Amino acid sequence: MVKDILIIGLITLVSLTLGEGTLRLFWRQDLRVIKGEMSSMFELGPQGLKRLKPGAELHFVSPEFDVKYRINSQRLRSNRSYEVGKLRGTYRILVLGDSFTFGAGCNYADTWPHLLEEKFVSRGLKVEVINAGVPGYGTLEEWERLKELYNIFKPDLVLLTVIYNDPMDDLRFQAEHKERTQKDSIESLNQRHNSFKSWLQQVSYEQPLHLLTFFKRAIGSFDRIYEWLYRVTPQMPWLSNNYESPDYDKSMEITRNAITQMALYLGKNHTPFRLYFIPTLLPVVQGVLHPEQIANYSRVSNDLSIFAKVLGLSYKDLTPLFVEQVRARGQHLHFRLDGHPNPLGTEYLAKILSDDLAGSVP
Repeated sequence: MVKDILIIGLITLVSLTLGEGTLRLFWRQDLRVIKGEMSSMFELGPQGLKRLKPGAELHFVSPEFDVKYRINSQRLRSNRSYEVGKLRGTYRILVLGDSFTFGAGCNYADTWPHLLEEKFVSRGLKVEVINAGVPGYGTLEEWERLKELYNIFKPDLVLLTVIYNDPMDDLRFQAEHKERTQKDSIESLNQRHNSFKSWLQQVSYEQPLHLLTFFKRAIGSFDRIYEWLYRVTPQMPWLSNNYESPDYDKSMEITRNAITQMALYLGKNHTPFRLYFIPTLLPVVQGVLHPEQIANYSRVSNDLSIFAKVLGLSYKDLTPLFVEQVRARGQHLHFRLDGHPNPLGTEYLAKILSDDLAGSVP
């Protein structure tokens, strides 16, 4: 009995070794470790609001990308500084969003706001696109960001990008910052700092990823396995069309209120406002695998679409376009492990938006 178990174990070990060797020979993997701490780019601002740190630079390496992030003196991801105030003869677009807008996983030249500006300039238009995306931000924090930046840059158009987890981020932000004043006790300040550190750990990818195991390669490379495994994660309900939860209703109310405040603020200043829903990897995978379900994949997007119509706002869900593009090209537009848009995805985002905005930009 013991001998049989040892033989089976030896055969299994040899088989796995041969299988791994075969994979590395014919399906070469990037085995770089993750390097770089996203937390180095952030600092705490007034009332505990996390902000990008002026002048911060970070070299970030993962198994899927090797990028450099740079924050300018105006707390923006940009290789230059922007003139303060209204620009004559130049149409200025301010883009609000989270890491999908910031360009996580991409060098500056591959971020979609930069590519969007290049597309307009290549058409002979004088357009400036300011990337105000901040990793980890939800709609409430983007509302605070708008109030901070609007009077500085006086944009002619404001774009708000939304992804499915923004309502969750809004619920977190409201809970962390409810009823805070400048007279916080030392204990409260310590709690705030610990909360900030906890948030950084969630968005920093600081844990080392030394090797891509066969299991991770399988998840990252086969759509059906990826979809099946994602269905058991805590975030999956937020991606379904029939999600019911008190937290969902509460978080969506917060998100809708924040968008309403943005719309009223920009309307008062006679500034056009547009909303774009950017898909994460899973809905695109689902759309490719199950074309018949693409119209109803997410309650978040559907609810925001109805809400935008009531408010008379321009809203566009880009998921169907991403699905169509992946089908046509046979290549995914997101990093398979990280989940953010890859350079193919950011290029496509810039193309979609430049075409959609063509009639609005003078």
